[in-house]
Amino acid sequence: MKFSMMLDICLFATMIYLSAEQGPSRHAVEICDNEQATIRCRERIVVESARYGQARGNRCGAEVHGNCERNVTNIVKGLCNNKATCQIQPVQLFADPCPGTVKSAEVIYICHFWLF
Repeated sequence: MKFSMMLDICLFATMIYLSAEQGPSRHAVEICDNEQATIRCRERIVVESARYGQARGNRCGAEVHGNCERNVTNIVKGLCNNKATCQIQPVQLFADPCPGTVKSAEVIYICHFWLF
C-alpha cells in the first residue's frame, strides 16, 4: 500500500515537472472557407486568438490580399477551450465579413496539460 502511494506521488511530481519543463506548445492553423479542420491536443486546447476574413496567403486560393476580417476569438474559445479536440468549419460558423472574397480562419492555440 505504501509503495503504491509513493509511486502515485512520484508519477504526479514527474508530470508536473515535465509540464513545467516543456511548457505549453503553441500552434497556428489556417482553415480555408470550404474546409473543416480538427484541432487536437493531448490534454486540452486553450485558444489565444482567432480571426476570420480575407485569406492572407495563397493556400486558400486568394488572389487579392485584403484587410477585411472579424475577431472570432470568443466564438472559437467557446467551441474549443478545455477540450482535447474540436472541429471548425468557417463557412458554417461565422458571418461573412467580406462578401465576394476568398476567406479563411486563423486560430492560434496552446496545448496545455492538466496538472490536477
